[in-house]
Amino acid sequence: MERHERVFEVIGWVGYLVLVPMAFYVLRWDPVTEVMESRLGFAGRPGFLTLLGFALIFAKILFGGERRMLPLILGFVIGFLLVSTFARLGFMRWFWGLGESVILLRSAGLSYFTGMGVLLTGMILSYLPRVSFLAQLLGLVVLPGAALLVLNALRILPG
Repeated sequence: MERHERVFEVIGWVGYLVLVPMAFYVLRWDPVTEVMESRLGFAGRPGFLTLLGFALIFAKILFGGERRMLPLILGFVIGFLLVSTFARLGFMRWFWGLGESVILLRSAGLSYFTGMGVLLTGMILSYLPRVSFLAQLLGLVVLPGAALLVLNALRILPG
């Protein structure tokens, strides 16, 4: 792995870490969210954090040195769709508007946590040399979808 590839690997992981503070918004922990909004202003809001985090991860996809691209891209796309249901990005209105009628996406908080899990799984699987296509689909599509279906039906985290 070349030097610039290592730099973009780190940039991608920083992008993932940028998305982590949105969990305070999901869990409605007001002391932290008030500090994020008052001290950081616009930069502390979920929409900005989502765009910044995924832009950094996209730079990792373009310039990083992963062994496998399919799990990284699949995790990126599915993770973005799920996280954007919580962040309520304006240009993604078509998706989260559609998601309100689908039981899988009923809880935006669960969608956020599942999206973060899918994104992390895709990033980790991109480093592994031999993972079958079926295992990738199982870990990035089937299991998260089943988890969303069951947890939304049980109403684990209110919408």
